[in-house]
Order: sequence, then C-alpha cells, then structure tokens
Amino acid sequence: MCQKPGAKIRQGVEVVGLIHEAGTVKGVKTSEGDILAETVVDAAGVWAPLLAGQVGAGLPMAPVRSQYWITERSDLFPINSPMVLLPDAQAYARPEGGGLLFGIREGKSLVASPKDVPKDITDFVFSADEGMEDLFENGERLARFFPAFYDMGIKYYVAGFSGYTPDSQLVLGAVPVIKGFLVASGCCGAGISVAGGVGLGIAEMAAGRSNPLDFSEFEISRFGRIDPFGEEWLNRCAAARSNKVSG
Repeated sequence: MCQKPGAKIRQGVEVVGLIHEAGTVKGVKTSEGDILAETVVDAAGVWAPLLAGQVGAGLPMAPVRSQYWITERSDLFPINSPMVLLPDAQAYARPEGGGLLFGIREGKSLVASPKDVPKDITDFVFSADEGMEDLFENGERLARFFPAFYDMGIKYYVAGFSGYTPDSQLVLGAVPVIKGFLVASGCCGAGISVAGGVGLGIAEMAAGRSNPLDFSEFEISRFGRIDPFGEEWLNRCAAARSNKVSG
C-alpha cells in the first residue's frame, strides 16, 4: 500500500550510519550508498540506540530477551480459543498450530547492551539451558491454571530480543535538539498491537503534518540524560519485563 504514493521499499540494505551536520540529520549511510532525506526515522529495533548515539542522543531502551514455548499438538487446544493472560502465573497463552503457545516472565530477565547484539541473531545463544530453568521455576504456578502442563510435550522453544523501557512505554517522536530525526522504538513486547498507531503518527510527523495521536507519554527525554549502554540502565529495563503482568 505504501508504494502507491511513491515509497520505495529496499530489502537487504544495511544502514551503517547517519549523515548529520550541525545538529541536523540529513540522511543515512547504507551498504549500497548514501540516501539523503529531510527526515530520518530510527526504527532499528534493538539496534536503535546505536544510531541515536551517533548524534549524542541516549535512546531510553534496552534489548531484553523474550521467550516462549509451543507444545505438541492436542485436541485440548481449539484453534479459535482466545489469548489468555495469567498475571498470577506471570504467563500468557494462546493456541498455535494445534498446540499451545505460552510465554512466562522469569524472575530475572536477560538483557544485553545494543553494542553486543549481533547483526544476525539466528544462532545467538541467550542461555545454555534454553530457558529450561525459567520454565521449571514457573511451572508450578502455570500448572495451577493448566493441569496438563506436566503431561504435555514441548515441540518448539523460541527466544528473541524485544526493546524494553523502565516504564514499559514506547519511545516515540522527535529527538530533542536534533533536527530531521524521529524515533520509533521500545515496543516492550507489544509491537504488533501498536504498530498501526505508531506508523500513522510517525508518518504524519515525518511528512511535516500534525500528529493525530498523543505521543506525549512516549517522549525520548522523559528519563532525563541516560547511558543506554550502562549496566544500571540495562538492568532497569530488564526488570520491567520481569515485572510485566500483561501479554
């Protein structure tokens, strides 16, 4: 749809840096050459702080591990079952491919500096036990709501990074003092559910029009001056996921 107004989508092109001068971002450096633009949007996921750091902006977010499991197929799980949030078990669940997909909030979430996250995380090892210790830690609480928990086989384990903030809110809008630079980050595990609103608001701002949505709670400056690569900051963001009770 976005191609109809003239947008060009280029896949497999790596952004390696920002083009900036005198407090103004003027484009991006890529693996296929420079691209100039009046406005640049930093929506680089868990790597977003690296780009923001090039213009001296401390983007308040950190890459925190998210993990979930998918059970073997079973008639216990109708495909039209709703997503279920289990705050007392620090878990959520929904049907997936004839099995049950469920995620848990471990007592201490794993976090990494954006500088240490590789370009390709396909084979990245978050923990040698692949989350089994976390699963055992939360199993008893989960079994209170799902008695068949200990009888079900686990077919898949999936782990990846999500961008978390200490207040579990997004990071959206203009970067203070820097012209021509917008940020869309800090999904806190809710990227799919908020993507439409984020895309609409950021697109209007990038076009120089009024944002129809209120992004005031998501301003990049709300935490003051921070070091997005410091251990104290990373641990604050990890704690936000550990204490999360929603899906």
